[in-house]
Amino acid sequence: MDMSDATEGAPFWQLHIAAWQQSGLTQKAYCEHQELRYSTFGYWVRKLRRAAEPATEKKGRALCR
Repeated sequence: MDMSDATEGAPFWQLHIAAWQQSGLTQKAYCEHQELRYSTFGYWVRKLRRAAEPATEKKGRALCR
């Protein structure tokens, strides 16, 4: 199965992000090796980082817009 179009949601991407962080590869190299779409991977990295931010940081970022 070509995983470049995978839409399994947060658990799927959390596992891949953790594996990428331990791999020592760039995001692009990891995605190529795993046959993941680079833009989708980047989207989930940003989305999950934002979700993990403390509420005070989220409020500050919203005020800057």
